Formats: sequence, structure tokens, C-alpha cells
Amino acid sequence: MFTLHFNQGPVNSSDIDLASSLQPPAVVYGFNLRASKAIEQQASEAGVAVVCDPVIYRLVEDAEARLLRAGPATSDRVLGELEVADTFALRGKSKGVVVAGCQIFSGAVREGSSVSVLRGGGGGGGDDDEEEEEEEEEQAGSCGSEIFRGVVASLRVHKDVVAEVLHEKDPGGEAQFCGLQLEDKGGVLFACRAGDRIRVVEESARY
Repeated sequence: MFTLHFNQGPVNSSDIDLASSLQPPAVVYGFNLRASKAIEQQASEAGVAVVCDPVIYRLVEDAEARLLRAGPATSDRVLGELEVADTFALRGKSKGVVVAGCQIFSGAVREGSSVSVLRGGGGGGGDDDEEEEEEEEEQAGSCGSEIFRGVVASLRVHKDVVAEVLHEKDPGGEAQFCGLQLEDKGGVLFACRAGDRIRVVEESARY
């Protein structure tokens, strides 16, 4: 939480415009004053909460309650980076299981690791999705936009299930490849596409 702006006098149109410029919008607090009906209407249309009260501790309590409802913000420390080269279906006992074949560019990936999936920054997706992908790239830029957060449900090297894969080059100079599946917190598998960028992340809370 931080203070974006403070001033004396009644809540005005500029206060609402400034608060609505953030995502999510900021909250406008007014101590010992009231907002006009015109300002209340503008705030409602902009999705900005305006809280006025003549008792200062009630304003503080309101701010604290909003912080608790919102929960802590998080920041990511990137522990590894991969790109999906292709997807393939397993055979034999695991027939029907679709795995994303990935090239590891840095760091490491482990079973249970938290991941963020980016799409639209130059990845593939098949001929049927070519126009959609080109449009996504124009909008998202070279890094793509986050489309999924979850965990590594399973990890393989060739046909072997492994607990961890590190970024290291073999004697031929090729980067390490692995197969993996991702799932959300509810255990629902996520369908990766060729070109998706996967970041292995460690989340840390900050208020």
C-alpha cells in the first residue's frame, strides 16, 4: 500500500481521474468532508471507491480492511526458463497422456515447481492458430503475456520420470530437453502449445 496523492479541500474530479488511472483503481479517502453528488457519480462510473468520514480512525480501519481482503502482493524470482518445442502423446501404459516437450534455457525445473506460462511473444501454435498468434504477438510484444499460473505435475527425460532437470549442455552442444505436464491448484491439467514460454518462479509476498 502507498499514498498516491494527498491534498486539502474537497474531493474533486482530478482526484477521481488520478485514482482511476491505476489498476485496480485507488481508493479516495476524505477526512471530515463529503463528496458532491457529481463527484460520487463520476467515481461510480470510473469504479473508484470514495470513503469520507469525520472520524480519522474509521478511515484507517477501512484501509486496513481493504488490505486484508486484497491479500499480499507477490513478486517473482525466476529460477529457470523453458520453451515448449512441441507436444506429444505418450504410448503404452501412459497412452493418451499429452506432454509438453521443452528446451531448458536457464536454471532448473523440478516436480512441484511453481510456473508462469507466457504466450504470444514469438511462439508457434499451429497453422490453424496463425492469425490469432500474430495478433497476440503485436499486442503482447516480445515477452508475451501471462496466460497461466500453476505447478509442474510431472517431469520426464526421455521415458524416465525424474524429480529435477538442470540446464546443461551435452557434449554435442545441445541444450537439455525434458517433457512436463502443468496443472493448476485444483489439479486440472493445462494444455501447453508450441512456442509457449515457461518460467519457473519462486513467489515472495510483499505488502
